[in-house]
Amino acid sequence: MNSYFFKLLISLFFVLLGYTLARGQESTDKNISQLSLQESIELALELNPGLNSLKSTEQEIANTWKKESGIDNPEIFFYQNGIGENDLYFERAIGITQNIEKPLANIWLKKAANIELESLNVSIELYKTTLKALVKAQYVEILYAIYYKDLVSERIETYQNLVEAVELKFENGSANKLEVLNANVRLSEAENEYNKAETNFHRQRYRLFEIIGLDPESQVYEISFADSLRTHESYISQDEVLNNLHNYPGIKMEEYKILASEEKLKSSKAKWFPSLSVSYLRQDFSSGFEFNGLEVGLEIPIWGKHTISSDVKVQESLLLQHKWHYAEVELMYKRQLEDAWHSYENAKKVIDNFNQQQSKNTHELLELSKEAYLLGEIDLILLLDAQNLYINNQEIYLNALRDYYLYLIELEKFTDYELVY
Repeated sequence: MNSYFFKLLISLFFVLLGYTLARGQESTDKNISQLSLQESIELALELNPGLNSLKSTEQEIANTWKKESGIDNPEIFFYQNGIGENDLYFERAIGITQNIEKPLANIWLKKAANIELESLNVSIELYKTTLKALVKAQYVEILYAIYYKDLVSERIETYQNLVEAVELKFENGSANKLEVLNANVRLSEAENEYNKAETNFHRQRYRLFEIIGLDPESQVYEISFADSLRTHESYISQDEVLNNLHNYPGIKMEEYKILASEEKLKSSKAKWFPSLSVSYLRQDFSSGFEFNGLEVGLEIPIWGKHTISSDVKVQESLLLQHKWHYAEVELMYKRQLEDAWHSYENAKKVIDNFNQQQSKNTHELLELSKEAYLLGEIDLILLLDAQNLYINNQEIYLNALRDYYLYLIELEKFTDYELVY
């Protein structure tokens, strides 16, 4: 028997060991080595603290109204008149009383709570829409930081070649010391700019991790980012996004706030209707508890002018505030939409112009200037101008590309489909 239990314990030990190793392997497999845009969005919808906090308020809203429902706990009572059963005025009773405070007002209050739950669902939808846009925008910022580092690296290589060319000419006696110093200073500036670009890249990485809600232990340097941004759009019309403005969750949420406020106003007005008190009792008139009794009481709101009217005025004021806030929010979102659309259109023009002719022209100018400088046909100033023109145009294009995606993402919030994925 002892041998049997010993074998059983050994078997159980190895089973638990295997389970622990499997769990450890599973945990290791979950370590993030690369984050694509879609993976970033999925993680944010799962881990973002703000979104999860908002979701957790559902039960709070669903049950808060019950604290003001006006249904109190029933009260059991007993009373007796007279000292003994032979007393001429002997009577005793035992009963139960239920008070129902403002029943009609509570009906409207329940309706307001249901609307607020709908408003919460819309606010969660709004948070998700905003969160997705934030993740996408931040992912664009990371890719921009990567490309900007590459651009600065290209600039460093350009100035290194310039330094070599100037030093060669200096050795031949066709360039002076001033030109050598000028080229070296520009190279140092480019190297300093690369350090700034590297710092900005890490800043953007951690900003994305913060938006996602990624566990600090998972925020490792080894995480890479996929350059896989795509877009369906060819051209987005202004009317297309404007016509869809009223479907935006931010505006819907304000509409629900107005509806809930209207129900609360009805609830306040319904307080003029009386509260109810119902009592059932069994009575004893010296012969046992053989008789039934019923009492019904109604509240008379004598001081309603002071209390109920004031509450009605408060709710009317809140309703008016919600209506004005709706108008304010609608104008704000329209301005954001208009700004995003015009900025998107301008960025698209810059990109199209660069792709059609500007890129080719500046690159050709730079190559010709290099040849001319080596042949002694132009001085260093003209070569530097050509290099600066080429580098600035590359940077303008990169900024326009970033703006193009950022404003597409902003427009995407007001459409029913994804523009950047």
